Amino acid sequence: MAQGDWILLPYVHPVDDLARKRFLRDIKKALGFRGNEEAKLSKSLLQHLRSIESAKRLVEIYNRHFAGGHNAISMSLYSEPLSQRVVATSRHTDPSRQWRSSLEEPPYGRFFWSTDGIGWLGTGDAALRQDKWRQPWQTFFDGISDRIAVMILPHHGSANNFHPDILGFRGFRFALATTLEARNASLA
Repeated sequence: MAQGDWILLPYVHPVDDLARKRFLRDIKKALGFRGNEEAKLSKSLLQHLRSIESAKRLVEIYNRHFAGGHNAISMSLYSEPLSQRVVATSRHTDPSRQWRSSLEEPPYGRFFWSTDGIGWLGTGDAALRQDKWRQPWQTFFDGISDRIAVMILPHHGSANNFHPDILGFRGFRFALATTLEARNASLA
């Protein structure tokens, strides 16, 4: 049995392998690149990104192949120290200062959690406003719904990254969103 102090559970909306292959084919065509040597392809890509016009063409290709834009496949990350709770002496229990985890059956294992979650879920730039992206995301995290206490909408709190349904996790207590004062991109 493996032991650890934290669970880190990432989620990225799956990308179809065929879409990825078509994207790579079109990128190579736009770059005028032949062959499969990754180092040379990377060098060519970096050279083309120096030009604003060329960079715009590459972004157009990306958006054509990955509907929803670059935020649709952004990574969300759940993190939590695994805890062993002390017996409650009142109606409310506090996390113990003794952390533990149990993992069985590699590579995914089973996690044994007590009640009263303290996990944090950072949504990244996931485009959660749209059902197409939000519903698989919610399904993925539903099994730990009682563990998600804090949700973080990082760096700009964009309205495109938010939908009220994402606040429905059973253990949910706080949502943190940030934005720049000069931008009109906050949730409020």
